[in-house]
Amino acid sequence: MRNRLTALTFCLALLGGAFPVFAQVQLVETGIICPDTREGRLIDAPGTEAGFVRVLDGLDFDMPGRIVPLVPDLAFGIRVRLKDDVPRDVTMITRHPPMGANGVTEQVHISTLPADDTYIRVYSFDFDYEMLPGVWTLAVADGDDLLLSVDFEVVEAYDPRIDNICGFLLQS
Repeated sequence: MRNRLTALTFCLALLGGAFPVFAQVQLVETGIICPDTREGRLIDAPGTEAGFVRVLDGLDFDMPGRIVPLVPDLAFGIRVRLKDDVPRDVTMITRHPPMGANGVTEQVHISTLPADDTYIRVYSFDFDYEMLPGVWTLAVADGDDLLLSVDFEVVEAYDPRIDNICGFLLQS
């Protein structure tokens, strides 16, 4: 019995460095956001194809899910929460099918997760070169430690619920 406990303790110690990292960020929800006409703030993000990210405050998901119809200006994303009470600078990673002239498949930028609130992270189809069907992954990392990774399936098939939910926003 003592040998089994020692072996179990040893195995848990080996996993100990990686296991708690995943527990630091909790996925609250995933979803889709109708096109948003606000300009938002542009933040330099040299690790992205556009060179910037647009930040909009007060976003909420209009529709839950991880299957995203390929519609211009539509956004999809994750809402996360830190499990501790210390703000954390993290790397936001977007993985997708090859994009642009250089066939970029990963984009990164730095963001701060708040300690006392949820954080919503989205990707929107702002440019024609982003209109790519396939698996898209939104991930959160701290250095070399992957904290969270969520896959979305971007599809060319249109979802009629989008008309009902987004309505006139798709007409512009």
